Amino acid sequence: SAAIDGTAREIFMQEYASYLGEAHVSENMNCLFYGFGHNSSIGHGYRVSSPEATYIGNNVHIQQNISLEVFHKDREIKQRIYISDNCEIGNRCVISAADQIYLGQYVSLDDNVHIMDYTYGYKMVGAAVSGQAVNLSENGISIGRGTKIEANVVVKKANIGRGCLIEANSVVTENIPDYCVASGNPARVKKFFDRMLGEWLDVIDENHLQELLEKRKTDKPILTIGIPTYNRSYYLNRCLRAIYNQIGDDALFEVFVSDNDSSDDTKEIVSKYSKVYSNLRYHKNPEKC
Repeated sequence: SAAIDGTAREIFMQEYASYLGEAHVSENMNCLFYGFGHNSSIGHGYRVSSPEATYIGNNVHIQQNISLEVFHKDREIKQRIYISDNCEIGNRCVISAADQIYLGQYVSLDDNVHIMDYTYGYKMVGAAVSGQAVNLSENGISIGRGTKIEANVVVKKANIGRGCLIEANSVVTENIPDYCVASGNPARVKKFFDRMLGEWLDVIDENHLQELLEKRKTDKPILTIGIPTYNRSYYLNRCLRAIYNQIGDDALFEVFVSDNDSSDDTKEIVSKYSKVYSNLRYHKNPEKC
């Protein structure tokens, strides 16, 4: 079995599901997810090899005959497959994680999509390829918020950015930047969103793509969310949490906090978010105005 071994399962059950009691551990350990959100569903015929390492958020809808597989029994238990809120996964999709696969919010997978964060070794001639050591992605796979992957696409050891479209029957083996359209085998970027022009540009070749990416680094965001504040760190924290739950770490948007010399922990609250999000700017007046 590709599942995490029995010892790891027992540790998980003791820590997170002790309320089930000893008599019920064996019969329940194969169906308890790390997390399963409100208003989420999975269709008939699914296979989940390690539910205790699988997280499914709120409002996630998964169709029939899907497979969520976790490999490498000796790895630390964590959320190895993480499916964020509001994702849609079509029929017969396969997600295979040897390290970790993360789907951001509002990711949509059409039917027959296969995502895997490893490739099989093959250099031991004479040995079955399926039995050889796998080659892992450095940090697993991340599929960015709002990306749509059309039918029959294979993603192997490659990250895909936010707001992308991967056209049907493509094979993605290289990273795809934010806000791009890609297709082919191997998949190549065909369209690129220029936020200064507000247009989708045709990408001629790899050199052209690199030029556009360099230009994007210096482009200004299309929207700045300004937050003036003074001694209201509790509400600032709630405000920032609500904003970043919607925009995330996206260079299209910028959050600017203007602090009128607060004496509470406003600076520490902003620092907490700035360690996670690069699109946050902070200015504190030297004295109250």
